[in-house]
Amino acid sequence: MDYTMHDAIKWMLAGKSLIEPVWFEENEDLKPYRSYIPALCDLLRADRHKFEILDPAIILMQIMPADPDAAIFKKMMEQLPGNRERGISILKMLANYQIPAEVDITPVLDLIGDDYFSTTAIFALRKTYHADAEEKILPLLREEFRGDLKLLKIYCDTLAVNGSILSMPVLMAVSQDFEQQSDKKHFIDAVKAICSRLQMPEDIRAQLEDPGFWKFKWEGSPEHFAGFIEFISLFMVSSEIEGGKKEDMIAEIFMQEMQVDLSPYQSFEAARVCSSPDMMLEGLQNLKNSLECDVLLDAITEGTNILPSTYTMAKDLYFDLMNDYLMTRLRRHFSFAPNRS
Repeated sequence: MDYTMHDAIKWMLAGKSLIEPVWFEENEDLKPYRSYIPALCDLLRADRHKFEILDPAIILMQIMPADPDAAIFKKMMEQLPGNRERGISILKMLANYQIPAEVDITPVLDLIGDDYFSTTAIFALRKTYHADAEEKILPLLREEFRGDLKLLKIYCDTLAVNGSILSMPVLMAVSQDFEQQSDKKHFIDAVKAICSRLQMPEDIRAQLEDPGFWKFKWEGSPEHFAGFIEFISLFMVSSEIEGGKKEDMIAEIFMQEMQVDLSPYQSFEAARVCSSPDMMLEGLQNLKNSLECDVLLDAITEGTNILPSTYTMAKDLYFDLMNDYLMTRLRRHFSFAPNRS
């Protein structure tokens, strides 16, 4: 007896399995199968039968319309996380659609950070905006040290849709892990997409999309820089090395990630020797002074609807953005000591 896919689906929904492999006919009209979608969604939470040949997730991928209505998405959300295999299948299906705003995507957001589902959950939102997605994704991106470009492209694609100005320093910082411009392009394209979505002016976009723009420029003296490094060494960085060698090691890393002019000194060690204890706190103030930049403050005002009357808030936000860039870079080199308060 020749079975059709209609027969196979009906058997599957009845809890039975066909022994003979069956599939859709070539060029078959799949619209009549869409009436099975709600029932097939219900099967996604169940474990596979021992002799099951057909997977409801694979069938759903074939028969799903190009623009499913909200009820179908809600049905799929109800099945998450399900077992591992089918949970992954649901998330991959969701990645093909812009999920309607009226659908609660909390089940997907809850899987971001999960050891097994996290990456696919982020992938599932590559076409769907949600206000909470960025907050869940950024901490993971800050700590992503593996250099897996395929994985990081998923982060970039999803933040391009879900990111705000808060994503920009992290994207630009992680992009510096790569040497090839073709690899950096994924991160810069995400920043460009965010700028476009926020409708930022072209001159400001050019600044934000420039990797060099995010690099601190130390505006103080070399002696103040040495004082700043001494503070970092004493209170923030854990290391088995102590004393001047520790400060020299930290300074070398900071000078990779910041623009620092040590002249007239030939080395940081020489500047350190000439620095005095009172330079420590003055060095911290110099760091803050280095963050005065009207161009990016204007960008923040444009990108977040901050009014001129709240300029101080914009300066604070700018400090946070530049600090986020620098700290994301520095964590690639060493770990920071826990809070001592």
